[in-house]
Amino acid sequence: MAYIDRTRLARDREFVDRIQHAMLVAAVGVLNQATPPAERLALAKKIVVEPERYAQTFAFGVVANSTVEATATDADLQTAVNATLIAWAKSAA
Repeated sequence: MAYIDRTRLARDREFVDRIQHAMLVAAVGVLNQATPPAERLALAKKIVVEPERYAQTFAFGVVANSTVEATATDADLQTAVNATLIAWAKSAA
């Protein structure tokens, strides 16, 4: 996919809604861990409180993953969101 196509996908409302749901699934997973890394826990708490605030940004992070295409399944998106959460939590620490 060309960069312009990835940008359009990241701005697509339905795609962003799917990312938001996957973010919440990932965040709840972190919150349910016995001892999650502190930086991951902090980001997960923010996502749960304000998912709309993070959904668009995460959409751009997800489409930066070269394996994500417009036809990505929910499982594909969940994998990409999980990886994005882990990477961004580390960078915010």
